[in-house]
Amino acid sequence: MTVQTAPDGSTWSTATPGTYTVRYVNGQVGFASAVTGATPSARISVGKYFAISFLGDAKSVDLKTQFDVMDSTAWQNPSNQWKTKITTVGDAVIALAKWWVDTTFLGYLGNRLVIAIYDGRNVNQRFECFAFIKDESIKIVEKDLITDDLSFDSDGPLYYIAA
Repeated sequence: MTVQTAPDGSTWSTATPGTYTVRYVNGQVGFASAVTGATPSARISVGKYFAISFLGDAKSVDLKTQFDVMDSTAWQNPSNQWKTKITTVGDAVIALAKWWVDTTFLGYLGNRLVIAIYDGRNVNQRFECFAFIKDESIKIVEKDLITDDLSFDSDGPLYYIAA
């Protein structure tokens, strides 16, 4: 990825790696210090992207976030009967229930994707993360619609985008 900045919106120079951070999931670049000038601008001149597509026929999503909790109890004087704990690493597990349409997701099992979960109340608010499709469960019941349940495991942080 090549990140460029311009003080005037037209005179571009390549930003030095380390002077910016990239949040790949929702496509944000943050700079350690403000880009200055009359018309301060930034762009990505070379990079890659994920193709976006809407997952239709979804009927519910269950997003579970968790952190591993480790015992960090140390001897104390005077002694204490209570344990102390710290959190270490986080994870998110996403379960998506949808109506079955075709075998598309069988081909995606094990692949890393970007997942964006919109709640339908505000068009811009969403949760986003990289995630692997862990498993798919197709349920066929007589005289009922076929359901397709998908499970995803996050790969990296889960972000909440409020706007």
